[in-house]
Amino acid sequence: MERLSRIQILVLISLFLFTLINIVSITTLIDIVTKKYDIIMLFINLVATVLINLYIFHLVRYISDYNFLKGDNSVLEKQSILSNKYYEKIEKDNEKFLKVFHDINKHISAIEGLYKEDQKEQAITYTEELNDLMTSMIPMKYSFNNILNLIINDKMSIAERHYINFKCEIYYHNLDFMNNLDITVIFGNLLDNAIEACLDVTNNPYILFKMDSKDDHIVFTVKNSLAHTLKYDKNGKIISSKRGHSGIGVSNIERSINKYNGSIKIKAENNEFVSYGILNKSI
Repeated sequence: MERLSRIQILVLISLFLFTLINIVSITTLIDIVTKKYDIIMLFINLVATVLINLYIFHLVRYISDYNFLKGDNSVLEKQSILSNKYYEKIEKDNEKFLKVFHDINKHISAIEGLYKEDQKEQAITYTEELNDLMTSMIPMKYSFNNILNLIINDKMSIAERHYINFKCEIYYHNLDFMNNLDITVIFGNLLDNAIEACLDVTNNPYILFKMDSKDDHIVFTVKNSLAHTLKYDKNGKIISSKRGHSGIGVSNIERSINKYNGSIKIKAENNEFVSYGILNKSI
């Protein structure tokens, strides 16, 4: 979250210049004016100008802090939503498990009956379907970090609903050096952006999330299919014509990565959007 918008910064600069000109004008008039009354009025005007500006600067600082905290609160809200989804899933999976467990003897009898009738292929298919049902109730554990697991399981579930091929390759599991809020900001936003982009892809949409360790650094990559060409502004920032895939929370991602002396590079080519990131785990 930006502390101040561009418009607010421009207003602040304009106000500063206006105040400076006003103060110079008043001090010049004080040297020229001879009447005591006029000098007093100019002095009051000067003091009032300074006081008004101090108040406005205080107000701007308040707005800046408010915007900053608002950004952090949105992250906390997102993390809370992820946790609620996780516990809702556990509750639903428990209900499914109890139903399956309640009927487990029936399932076993059915499988035994198929084997006795020499219907081995049907028995194997039945066993595989039961195994798939039981496996689907167990949340996947991709790392030793619960927050990252929550994020990946949540995004994986969304991807499956939209027939997006989501592949996850995590070779380094320890993120204890990171703040949970930063994990949510970085990986939650990157995967949200990837899903948003894939919603426009009609032919084999995919997402690949990789993480590994190299020396004292964590390196990660998020790749996803892209249906349209991205444009860049004069600063090299991406301007998207679709859904806001210019990067939901890109400034937040960069701010969190900077805490760990890291960096991120984003590029789009050959109908693929790629984010390369590096984090220093020795911080």
